Amino acid sequence: MMDTEKLSKAYLTAKRYIIHKGYSREVDWQNEIDFNKLTYKEFIEEYIWVVLSSGLSNKVVSIIYPKIIALLEENSEIIYSRKIELKAKALRIFNHPKKIDAIFDTIFFINSVGFKHVKKKISLHRTNYLKTFAFIGETTCYHLAKNIGLNYSKPDRHLIRISKSAGFNSPDELCMTISKNIEEKVQVVDLVLWIYATIDNNYEKKISKLNSVL
Repeated sequence: MMDTEKLSKAYLTAKRYIIHKGYSREVDWQNEIDFNKLTYKEFIEEYIWVVLSSGLSNKVVSIIYPKIIALLEENSEIIYSRKIELKAKALRIFNHPKKIDAIFDTIFFINSVGFKHVKKKISLHRTNYLKTFAFIGETTCYHLAKNIGLNYSKPDRHLIRISKSAGFNSPDELCMTISKNIEEKVQVVDLVLWIYATIDNNYEKKISKLNSVL
């Protein structure tokens, strides 16, 4: 396993690198998210992002996402009254009926039970409750959790590779170690490492090399 101090220094180097590359807004956003202050609108927006992201590249989702969000700016009652029209428009933006149905069904479900109820359930049952929503599974539940301000890392392929290269058993173990050492939120550590991996194709070699000389 990589030495904690040197691992933390490597993380801070990666953080400075991605900020220099223009990702400071993303880091600030992840750092500022507070589950206690989470609103219905923020939850729906993050749910939609995660649903769309399943099986798609970040580049593609970045094109589709704002169009879907713009379509659903009205309150849930108006969306329900125009659901046939709005679903048809959504499908013209993104032709995936199951995902579009999931988004609309989730909006109507939360409207029926109230967001206060949903937020309480999330607070009590965390990822287990998030998995009750359509298209939120064993991996995507962590993606949604960290995006709504809960202290989780997401075990995606980049984080798994980084963890392995650094000598850790899981992304959670890696991110928790860094988080405790430098007092950074776990979800921020996750985001920094993920962004770094997406913009540096040699990240595995660099981490393995660093690990081998410790």
